[in-house]
Amino acid sequence: MFNDFEIGSSYNIASEFMSTIFDLDPGDYLISDESSILDFTPFDESDTTDIWSRIESAYGINRTDVRSEFLVNVFESIAQRQRTQ
Repeated sequence: MFNDFEIGSSYNIASEFMSTIFDLDPGDYLISDESSILDFTPFDESDTTDIWSRIESAYGINRTDVRSEFLVNVFESIAQRQRTQ
């Protein structure tokens, strides 16, 4: 489903991402293979433009590089970018 890339296999990327983008420490959040960026926005908001700006600035990927707003896809794109650098 996600090219065998799972949240568990990307713990370091997930930890750094959650800290950098959402200012959350491990233990302050729970993510799964179905977690999305929207899960970490205020309940009454659906605009993720600001979050994608922070992601692009921190990781050099943008919304068009990622197949969806599922965190697993974001982490996969970050890992691919890091492997090519």
